[in-house]
Parts: sequence; structure tokens; C-alpha cells
Amino acid sequence: MANEITQLETTSAIAAEAWSLWRPPPKLSLSEWADRYRILSSESSAEPGQWITVKAPYEKEIMDAISDAGTPRVVVQKASQMGITDCLLNAIGYFVDMDPCPLLMVQPTIELAEAFVTDRFRPMVRDTPRLRGLVAEPRARDSQNTLRRTSFKGGFLALGGANSAASLSGRSVRVAFLDEADRYPLSAGTEGNPVALAIARTTAFWNRKIVIASSPSIKGASHIEREMEHSTQEHWYLPCPSCGFMQTLEWNRVRFADYTHRCLECNEHAPKYRWLAGKGQWRVHQPLDQLGRPITTHGFHLSGLVNPWLDWSNLGIEYARAHKAIEGGDIEPMKAFRNTRLAQLWEDVSEKVEVDLYERREVY
Repeated sequence: MANEITQLETTSAIAAEAWSLWRPPPKLSLSEWADRYRILSSESSAEPGQWITVKAPYEKEIMDAISDAGTPRVVVQKASQMGITDCLLNAIGYFVDMDPCPLLMVQPTIELAEAFVTDRFRPMVRDTPRLRGLVAEPRARDSQNTLRRTSFKGGFLALGGANSAASLSGRSVRVAFLDEADRYPLSAGTEGNPVALAIARTTAFWNRKIVIASSPSIKGASHIEREMEHSTQEHWYLPCPSCGFMQTLEWNRVRFADYTHRCLECNEHAPKYRWLAGKGQWRVHQPLDQLGRPITTHGFHLSGLVNPWLDWSNLGIEYARAHKAIEGGDIEPMKAFRNTRLAQLWEDVSEKVEVDLYERREVY
């Protein structure tokens, strides 16, 4: 009798193991996948170890929009050092693991694309056990696995530089990631707009996904500006620590004496840690297009004021230096501050020509 029970238990265990091989993997959102599997590498993170989305809660909706099948395009107009490139790395790992397909990552230059593989992608694969057995090991003589192309079961990751039309053409891809798009040249050689060239590679897929992230540049010449115009234009709102009124944080409401932010509703000032302790939420500013149809492109605007790793006093020092440079005739530091710290477009008013047509009228 004991032998029969043992055999029955063994058979059940074998059946359970066999069934587990056929059972489909759990459907996770990108943020859930990252919290469960992603390990940050020491080469690219000041806090290596397990990924924790709640440390920068604004990242959750951005990542989940990327994994949402109903969202064909995601646009992020961001300040620098907000963790968004790591969100793109999470997305690459997610597709490799959960939904393998051809992927393309575009950087401003070929050299930066190769550095992305060496410094960011390969360390992520090495340190994230979930990915270790899925991505082919780099071998110098393997033409299918180079700095510019890494294969995995069910797909590959191709790397492109916006300055090289050849790297933006070739095989079709289902998912295209465009990082720091405003650092791209206006044209990839003689082939045209590099953003358009990269997006064109996804045409063959009905379920294509396009993700574009960048700090902005000059108004009227910005790739990310054009993309944001046709998106939901979502902004990160935080509750006032005093009255709870939801609002975005703005640089012109920061008091330099103690680096506190003023509430729009109650006019109370509070330091950064109290503002960021509140439960933030993304709010859509443009839900419909000009024809009254729902916009499917999710666009996120992300100011450096909500960066959990950047102290407002450091921003104040940068701003003071940039303001002093303007007095000396140098606008570049202020331009960089607006673009990379506040995620604002730079408008060069010095190049505008003001003409008062009424004053210039003549008797005819």
C-alpha cells in the first residue's frame, strides 16, 4: 500500500511538472516584471540591486504604457537623469522574456549605441537571472551576435545610430526605442529624418510599438516637441502637503531662501521631501485630437523637480550660474538648464524680429 502511495505521489509530481511546462507564463505589466526580475548593475546605477519602482513612482505608468497592447506609441519629454533610460532597458528585458520579437534601439550616434550595449544592456543581462539564459552570449566570430545585433529566442535587438542611415534600414522590427531623440541630427546622411526612418522599420507589424524619450531642445526644431503635440500630454501632479490641492511643481514657485515650493491654492511653502511624499498621479491635458477622437499616443512630461535623486539646492546653484552667464552674453548654460533640468523647450527670443506694421504704415 505504501509503495502504491509513493508511486501515485511520484506520478502526480511528474504530471504537475509536465503541466507547468505547457502553462503559459503569467501576464505581467512592465512595472510588475521589473519589480519581480530586474537587477540594477553597479556599472550603471548608484543603487545596484533589485529594481523598486516605488522609489520613482512616476515611472510606473510610463512603463505600463509601453507594455499595454492598446498603446501604439509612448512619448516622454523629460529632464536628464530621471531613470527613463533604465525604463527602456526594463522594456527590452520584458520583450526578450515575455513577448520576444525584433527590437530596435536608436541612440544619437553609432558609438553611443555600441556603448549602450557594452555599458547598459549586457550588464543587465549578466545580473538579471531571468534574462541570463535567454540572450545569446557574445562571441567575436558569431555574425549573428555583435555589438550592433544581439539575438535571443524569438527575436533580436538591433542597435542603430541616428547619424547612420545604414543602421536605420534593413530588417523590419516590431518595437522601436528612440532614446535622446533631440540629440539626433536633422537628417541621417542624405536619407532624411532619422526618427521617421526608425519608425518606418515597424511598418510591417500591425502590433508595432514606438517609444520615444528625450530631453527637449529648441522650440520649433525639436523632435520630442512634435511628438508631444500629438499625444495625451500628461503631467505629474502632486498633492500640497498642507491642503492636498493637486498641482504640478513649477520652478517659478520655488523660494530660493529655503528651497521650498509654494502651493497654488493655499500659498503655503513646503520642502521637496514633503511634496514627494504625497501620492502623485498622471493627469491628461489633451484627451482628444482636433477631430474629437481619443488620442492613443501616451505623452508624459517629466520635470527634474520631481527627481528623487536631485536636490533643489543643487538646481538653485546651477540656475544662479546660468543666470550669471547670461549677464556675460552666454545663453548656453541657461538653455541647458531649461532643457535638461526642467524639460522645457528653449525659445531664442534674440532671433525674433519684432515688427510693428502699424507704426511702419505710409500714406499711399
